Amino acid sequence: MRAFLAEARRRLEAGEPEAARQSILAGFKVDPDHTGLRLLAALAQCQVRRFEDAIYLLQTLAEDAPQSAPVRVALAAAYFGNGQRDAAIQALQSAMRIDPALADAHYNMAQLLLTGPAPDNDAAAENYRRAVELGAAPDPRLDKLIAPPGTATDQAVSKP
Repeated sequence: MRAFLAEARRRLEAGEPEAARQSILAGFKVDPDHTGLRLLAALAQCQVRRFEDAIYLLQTLAEDAPQSAPVRVALAAAYFGNGQRDAAIQALQSAMRIDPALADAHYNMAQLLLTGPAPDNDAAAENYRRAVELGAAPDPRLDKLIAPPGTATDQAVSKP
């Protein structure tokens, strides 16, 4: 199973969702209910912009794995890709309740809070700071978006 997971993950990271899908399908023949494979299958759907399919897979997975914060983070990405910003925020909040130390959840929340009709720079900055504290790589684009006017962007967010 590890080989299927590793290959699918590598292919997804390389932006090759169809090749990843082949590894995922092969893995499903061995264990059709494997949580990791199901998560990767949903991420592959997101990469090919089949967000409704990803949402279906992830909602089912969230029911089966209620304590999985990464599933909630992936669900948030699928919701956001499908234009459901509020649902994405709720999914990220759920992920952060399950695992407050999950850098991806804070990083994605920072990005999400900068979108929409009323961006919340303060909350975005707080989530971004927390993500970096938890090990997320600093993002110069977010530093610049969150920095208050007239502030040096290299000091705005990346320093606690």
